[in-house]
Amino acid sequence: MEERTRPDANQLLVRFARSLHDWEQAELAANAELDPNTVWRYEHGITRPQGKNRERLLAASGLPGSFVDGVLLPAFEAALAASASFEDETFADPDQAGVALAKALSGSARSAIHLFLSSLETTNPEPWERTGPPAEADRLEASDAWERLKTCTAEERRFLVETCREFQTWALAERLCHESAGAASDTAEAALELAELACRVAELASAEKPWRSRLQGYTLAYLANARRVSNHLQDAKENFTRAWRLWREGAAADPGLLAEWRLLDLEASLCRADRKFGQALDLHDRARAAAPREADGRILLNKTATYQQQGDPERAIETLREAAPLVDRQREPHLLFTLRFNLATTLCDLGRHAEAEAVLPEVRDLAVSQRNELDLVRVVWLAGKVAAGLGRTGEARQAYEQARQDFTERKMAYDCALVTLELAALHLEQGRTAEVRTLAEEMLWIFKAQGIQREALAALRLFCDAARKEAATVEMARRAGEVLGKAARGAGEAPAKKDGRVSMGHAL
Repeated sequence: MEERTRPDANQLLVRFARSLHDWEQAELAANAELDPNTVWRYEHGITRPQGKNRERLLAASGLPGSFVDGVLLPAFEAALAASASFEDETFADPDQAGVALAKALSGSARSAIHLFLSSLETTNPEPWERTGPPAEADRLEASDAWERLKTCTAEERRFLVETCREFQTWALAERLCHESAGAASDTAEAALELAELACRVAELASAEKPWRSRLQGYTLAYLANARRVSNHLQDAKENFTRAWRLWREGAAADPGLLAEWRLLDLEASLCRADRKFGQALDLHDRARAAAPREADGRILLNKTATYQQQGDPERAIETLREAAPLVDRQREPHLLFTLRFNLATTLCDLGRHAEAEAVLPEVRDLAVSQRNELDLVRVVWLAGKVAAGLGRTGEARQAYEQARQDFTERKMAYDCALVTLELAALHLEQGRTAEVRTLAEEMLWIFKAQGIQREALAALRLFCDAARKEAATVEMARRAGEVLGKAARGAGEAPAKKDGRVSMGHAL
């Protein structure tokens, strides 16, 4: 029997690039500014696309180089390897081949190859199209789409959104917004990536102009929120101004699917970061009046953060007590963590460290169950504050050191500076000035960090200069912490202070 020549991954890549646009070889060559014979040689495995020619091919087809190298080529190689055991005809046993390929491929690579293979099997494939007006049922499809996207890299997500109609829906844009808001409590980078993707989905979604305006206004509000968390306050304000304009332009086309109360509460967070506390509290109240009852707990928790950052822990405690019965432990476990964490930190603000310690085991258990690493780090920091307040200095030092190391590894400058200043104050209370000098030297990287406000850096520099001379005092450490805490609140982070001490309430 004559042996069949099997294609290699690079041949499949060129064919895949053509299939994305339904091009003939000559069309791909023209768009890539190559000789048609060159493309023919690539597809027949005579030569491989390299250097400038490869860049031109990928640019013409719209394929990111990192996606090709990290996903497509390994996936093609896996597919070829999985089918290598079949003799006579490739994929002679479809069931067996399917099992092999399913094991070999995963995530977006499988989605991309599925598109390619489908285009080869069907002469006139029907494109995926969303028909009919926006409806509640669309959210089910969006949930499935998000399950497919969430394990992808940012570049893979963008690729799929740009090329697959099933990822270009209003409901997926909404879902990405909500995922962005959830990611904001973990990393600003993830929140920003998801919000920007939501805005792009809104641009690509099939929709009449009024509905598109409404959707774009909604997604822009979440982009503003992500930029607030990323310490780009002016950009956030500009985004929100445009978001409200687009939102109002599309008001007549909204069947009531997109929730205005969410925008009001997001704007309240922005006003809080801008230290406009009265305006923020008014927006929280307006959001609660417009929201369904099941959203009351979330809004009250956000309002609690405003009271904390305003420097009113008593009102924060009252609001937390009001929110407690409104948070569903089963449906909203992360909100419950936020509530209990903020309760403990606010009790510390009030000097009620024994009460905070009683809450700490539940806070720790909730963080473990959520598997959010950053929450676990903050719980360690909280444990250090409780121990310090109760006079257990050895335990407090150990907790502060661990939290400081974790924040340093994550390059979280504000948090690292704040916990270091608390550790420095602890050392200074015991007269350990040499240890404080070492801490000051280890904080040098913070001065190069992006986004640290000038006033905060000046306060930190003043303290570090004194520490290097072993002339720093407890009051200087707390004063620097107070200035950094205010700057962090402007950056969208959550520390708050009481009597010169810094707290790190968990904001939404």
